Amino acid sequence: MLLPFILSHLAFTITAGVGIKYFGRIQPYLAVGAAVLAAGLGAFSTCKSTSDKSLWIIYQIIIGAGAGLGIQAALLPAQVLLPSEQIATGISIINFGFVFGGALSVPIAQSILLNVLSSELRTTSIEGIAKNLTTTGITDIYKDYPVEDRATILYAYDKAVQAVFYLAAGFAVFSFIAAFGIQISLSVKKNVEGLEVPETQKDETKK
Repeated sequence: MLLPFILSHLAFTITAGVGIKYFGRIQPYLAVGAAVLAAGLGAFSTCKSTSDKSLWIIYQIIIGAGAGLGIQAALLPAQVLLPSEQIATGISIINFGFVFGGALSVPIAQSILLNVLSSELRTTSIEGIAKNLTTTGITDIYKDYPVEDRATILYAYDKAVQAVFYLAAGFAVFSFIAAFGIQISLSVKKNVEGLEVPETQKDETKK
């Protein structure tokens, strides 16, 4: 089920790379990518276990498009603004942020999932399923729990997964706001008429 996301992400990463190379501007791709990503994650949070698969596919394409547009542009400011001897360090720090962000988000998301699941099932006779899911997984409910409990469990699980996507959408909104910290005039092109060239670019050009 991840194929739509992967293909969309790849396609829009290439599109962003070509667009940035042609137009030079970086900030619009960061802002638009974060906005599209937030919209896709927000839309995905409305999905349920009973939702049509076509919705899952469409929302994955939207999420992939947003991530693809932004991830290419996220690495470029370091290459444009920093002196040549510091570019490798700058890119390394950005890549560390990618990895650290993912490592930090996973346990937070897991905590939200289990807490919301426990909360939703607290008033039922199957409250202990939240602990079981840490070792068994949601698919095992069909063989470990009676048929009459499955609808309740799936409803609670839907709520828990939706809460996780709220977290992801929040991160995307934060990324959208952070994108405006990048000058819109920042360009990968040097000495192009009509575009403001940062001082570091001018120094590199003089050398």
